Amino acid sequence: MINKFDFRLFTIICSFFVVLYLSFDFKSRLDRFNNNYYDMTQNINELRLNWHQHLNILKQSIIFLRFSNDNIVEHLKHTNLHIKDLDNKKELKDNFPIVYKDFSQFENEYTLVTENTYSFLMINAKIKNSLFILERNLRDLGKYEKIYGEKYIQILTRFMSAKNNFNEDNNISKEIYEYFENTKSIDPMYELNFVHIKVLYEELPKFKILFNTIEHSKLDDIIDEMFIDLDKESNKLKASMQNLFLIILTAYIFFFLLIVYYSIKIKNDTYKIVDLEKQKQKTLRTDKLTGLLNRNAFYEDSKSINDFSVILIDITDFSDINSIAGYKGGDYILNSLCEIFKRVKKFDINKKKIYRVNADCFAIVVETKDKFYLNSMALEIITQIENSLFIYEELELPVYIQAGISQEEPFLRNAELAILQTKNSFDKVSFYTSELNNKKHSIENINMLKKVKEALKNNKIRPFFQPLVDLKTKNIVKYEALVRLIDDEGKAIAPFFFLELTKKSKLYPKITKLVIEKSIEFIKKENLGVSINISYQDIKDKSTLYFISSILEINRDISHFITFELLESEQIENYDEVFKFIDLIKSYGCKLAIDDFGSGYSNFTHIFNMNPDILKLDGSLIKDITTNKNSENIVKAMIMLAKESGIQTVAEFVDSLEVDEYITKLGIDFGQGYFYSPAKDIL
Repeated sequence: MINKFDFRLFTIICSFFVVLYLSFDFKSRLDRFNNNYYDMTQNINELRLNWHQHLNILKQSIIFLRFSNDNIVEHLKHTNLHIKDLDNKKELKDNFPIVYKDFSQFENEYTLVTENTYSFLMINAKIKNSLFILERNLRDLGKYEKIYGEKYIQILTRFMSAKNNFNEDNNISKEIYEYFENTKSIDPMYELNFVHIKVLYEELPKFKILFNTIEHSKLDDIIDEMFIDLDKESNKLKASMQNLFLIILTAYIFFFLLIVYYSIKIKNDTYKIVDLEKQKQKTLRTDKLTGLLNRNAFYEDSKSINDFSVILIDITDFSDINSIAGYKGGDYILNSLCEIFKRVKKFDINKKKIYRVNADCFAIVVETKDKFYLNSMALEIITQIENSLFIYEELELPVYIQAGISQEEPFLRNAELAILQTKNSFDKVSFYTSELNNKKHSIENINMLKKVKEALKNNKIRPFFQPLVDLKTKNIVKYEALVRLIDDEGKAIAPFFFLELTKKSKLYPKITKLVIEKSIEFIKKENLGVSINISYQDIKDKSTLYFISSILEINRDISHFITFELLESEQIENYDEVFKFIDLIKSYGCKLAIDDFGSGYSNFTHIFNMNPDILKLDGSLIKDITTNKNSENIVKAMIMLAKESGIQTVAEFVDSLEVDEYITKLGIDFGQGYFYSPAKDIL
């Protein structure tokens, strides 16, 4: 027979499990809501992305003779498939009915865009065909009369610049058109030319009107409305779920406290004493955060083990994780790594002893000297960690690992030296050898890297700012950020002496991030634009890209003051990555400058597909422009090309009044160099 006390406790426990079941049900509903909200957001973003890509493809195709219209047709098909797929998502329709009303408007508007696009392609094809034939007939220029040939070239020149300067000025004037109409009967070739000139004259105005109709579609406004309505509907769902959560949480806490109360009440005092003693012993050898053995335990255990090796696992730039996600985010990463250690079964790692020996370091004691076995184990652990996804409070945190292996005392110090060796290379695992202390050049590199690392900590790596001057007004209009290292004597060291070395380590991304942060600080202080140098290595680095995206999002109000300077060189392996980066920064209103334009490598096709805002003319051409006729001719050609394309120009290495006056006369927009001012530590 159940007595009164037992029945009460039994009722409480049963009620608790009911609340627990409701909690799991709530968690399931919350996950569905989050997934639906994320799915809807992604779909709307994809609609916007597809629409902007559609516009970009249309712009690229404008009178570009070798551009295939198949790209545009395929993109239309891809977008229509996405629209159809989104239209069939019943669960999203049920949860977000108002958003789907906006979506219906989007479908209708996109149908009009599709119809106009096919009309655009037809006219574009006609213009391209006529332009191609006229350009081909240009080879017979010697057969034409002089005045005819000059007007003929004038027409072609206007149309060849239409891709980057698309306005009415590119069209043929009525006066020139009537000239060709009156001369068409002179010769069959003249008559053939007139047929195609007539196509250009009649079709370009229609072409522009059609393109403007597409470009000024209501799609962006509809997408903005979809986001607004999505937030409204999701907020209603969140509010109802929040109320349910509070009810469940209150009940959960109530029953939990009751169970704890009765559990504590029936505990035996003897068990309490035993538990406290065990806890005391465990605390001396256990890391409080992770539950692993600590550094004290490592030193104690290492005295009683023979013929063992130590694998030291180090989290690269762990301080960055703490900066991004806070110390709780860092604790989340450390605990997550412990779980991964438990899952690595290939080398029976559960039977090995694992210690947390430092804030971001773990030591694994392995009773073997087999280097192949140790290297394989370390690589397996690194692979498991770097292939895992770490998300803390909706932040995806990048975790990179390096490992050092030591087989002789002092184990931890030697393993740390081995890790230092990996930081100067792209290796993930390194064994300690005595040679690490005997290579002079390695020591010099390590010392320089240490100097850079210390400088980063002590705010001794910082950008100097060199002004860019408007050549018409001679006023400073913006600055370029140039990184410097300040040594112990206060002397500024140029990047030549340290920047390339850091590119082989994990310090380089830190320098890039620091320059960007300080440049934004400068913009807020001076209310002037800043140019920031960016390399292909920065573009390839996911953590740097994530940082740039995040800091631009935070500083949207001043992002239009930022210009990213990209050096177009043979190091660029994948232009798709570069174009994605350009789309990213331009979506925040930033500008793009191409550095050292005309230096010898420049691929004009790639450069103009990047759609730059500024071309920085190579300094080697500017510094002797007053004495070298070849340099002058090259600069003049580049200025003409830039002006036809609506791109501003900057002359670097301006070192005298003579050069300043000369480039001003040529029509260059901005000047930069020691004549105006050296780079200064303005901040």
